[in-house]
Amino acid sequence: MEDITHLRRVPWQEDTKPVFVNPDDGLITHLADVMEAEMLLSARNDARRALSLARDPGVSRAELLAAVQYLSSAVQDAALVADLRGERLPVTEPGVEDLSEPLWGDTSRRVGLALGQADTGADRPDTEAVTDADSSGQR
Repeated sequence: MEDITHLRRVPWQEDTKPVFVNPDDGLITHLADVMEAEMLLSARNDARRALSLARDPGVSRAELLAAVQYLSSAVQDAALVADLRGERLPVTEPGVEDLSEPLWGDTSRRVGLALGQADTGADRPDTEAVTDADSSGQR
């Protein structure tokens, strides 16, 4: 049985359950890509239409309500596409630190130095305080 972490979730469901496919399945993967692109295009068109209606002083309440309903659906679709694409991103890339944990120690110091801020580390007993030598780039 294939490890599910290597499968791709597609933007449709079967019996209210998510559908996963092998990302090497060219036809289904292409169909999912096209569907995601269409969902985003539709969301952009709905946003433009709603903005146009909102600027029209003669628009009816019913038209605005319909626009809000379309926008709600478009936002849900765009969020789904973002989730699906996020699931396909690698967890970590070579040479990139995993920053999912809070910044402590050396990583915190480097980020602070890059931002031009001194990190004393005084409030965290598990780290050493940054000295003037550290902030000048000497280690």
